[in-house]
Amino acid sequence: MSSEIIELTDGSGRISIAGDQRECVLLFDGLPVGFTWDDCGGSIGQYLTRGTAPEKLQKTLDDIRRLVSGIDTEASLADSLAGLLALFENGQYVLSKGIAHGAEVLDFPLADIVTEQPYPFYCRSGSILICTQPSAYLDKGRVAEYRDQILSGARPYLIVAEVFRSDIQFVMDGHHKLEAYRQADIKPHLIEISRTNSRGLTLEDGLRAFGDSMSLRSEYARVKERRYDPPRTQPRLPLPDVYDFIYAAEQGDVEKITSTLAENPEFIDEVTPDFRTALISGSMRGQTEVVSVLLSYNPRWDLEDEDHQTALHAAAIYNHPEVIRLLIQHGVPADIENVMKNTPLIDAAINGFTESVQVLLELGAQVNPKNGSALYMAAVNENLETVRYLLEAGADPEWNRPEWFDTEVREWLDDAGECTKFIQAFRQTGSG
Repeated sequence: MSSEIIELTDGSGRISIAGDQRECVLLFDGLPVGFTWDDCGGSIGQYLTRGTAPEKLQKTLDDIRRLVSGIDTEASLADSLAGLLALFENGQYVLSKGIAHGAEVLDFPLADIVTEQPYPFYCRSGSILICTQPSAYLDKGRVAEYRDQILSGARPYLIVAEVFRSDIQFVMDGHHKLEAYRQADIKPHLIEISRTNSRGLTLEDGLRAFGDSMSLRSEYARVKERRYDPPRTQPRLPLPDVYDFIYAAEQGDVEKITSTLAENPEFIDEVTPDFRTALISGSMRGQTEVVSVLLSYNPRWDLEDEDHQTALHAAAIYNHPEVIRLLIQHGVPADIENVMKNTPLIDAAINGFTESVQVLLELGAQVNPKNGSALYMAAVNENLETVRYLLEAGADPEWNRPEWFDTEVREWLDDAGECTKFIQAFRQTGSG
């Protein structure tokens, strides 16, 4: 896939796309064209609602079609799409050409135009192409023309807009081409306009987009309330030198890290598009020497990547006890919580990394964390060695005891896992 990174500074703002990997909205002239959001209920379910003024939407789509008519796809995308890009809000964008491998298509039947209920769907694999033009508006003759061209070897491009690294892509131009690709059973070719430094959506943003639809407002507010990770503005794409620096931390290239920080100490807290710093990358890979150098520049140890790992969580999740020791000795709190309220001890227990558990406890981690239970997280993942160690270290089996444990004990203890049996024996006798 070929791509270009541009900084748009003179856009009119008529078209904007905002959000993150959990929810995003496409707006034309301030009106929502499409809005998707996760159900935040532990599944891959998502919801979609579309704008309720198709005649206004159609006019904007016609304007876009005129702007991109006859674009030279062999030239610079920034130059070819200049007219269209002038309608977007200012910011950093990645322009790419590629193929929609494994993409699913959400059609736009007329029945969907006016609705008081969000449309549920699942993003099972690849991307989701969301149509913004009602399928009833398609000209069958134009579709047939494109289909014949495609079957003869042509590969016309659709134009889609997305939040960078999101699975959701809104089709802005090329609905006839998309249907022709479907009929020809060939994967569609895309030009992607990806917003990188997109702002996260607040509850107020969503409610404003839904207007007077009380049922949509209520449903969105309900889901938003149970989202455990607060929305945050997506990072800008770093400079190539920053990419090289963070990659060097991951690979353990101490010489590269040292020389780069000597010239550019401001790189210390730069992040990749998945919010990963050099300290997180080095900690994740167990690069003790690199982590030592990075710590000498006083990096922020509270930053989380998109998986909600701080550097200490990453070291615990990937079982690097020496990195754990180094981080805590340099002032990182042993019980630092991430946005999900997990401590590094809980993450190490989940994975059954008893050695990391031991180091964390040795350096001051609470064996009974304020939120959650390392003991029961080890138990639910059948990490018996870790369960034994935690109980010996003073883990309280009554502390934050989950309902599933009581159910197993009450209803089917004989068939329960070894960890459940061991903990129950400990509760009854004070030993395993």
